[in-house]
Amino acid sequence: MERVVKVYSTNARSLNSMKEKMDIQDTEYGSKVLFDLDGKWFVIYATVVTEEK
Repeated sequence: MERVVKVYSTNARSLNSMKEKMDIQDTEYGSKVLFDLDGKWFVIYATVVTEEK
C-alpha cells in the first residue's frame, strides 16, 4: 500500500519522511517498516506516523 511515513527519534525529533509503497508491522519495540528501494529491501525499527493514500 502506498503510504507517507514520518520517522521520529526517541526524543520526538523528525528524522525523515518517505512516500513509498511499504508494509508496516507492529512489534513489541515499536513499528517495523519494510520498503523496497531500487530492488533492495530495507527494514526500519522506529516510532513512525503513517498516512495511507
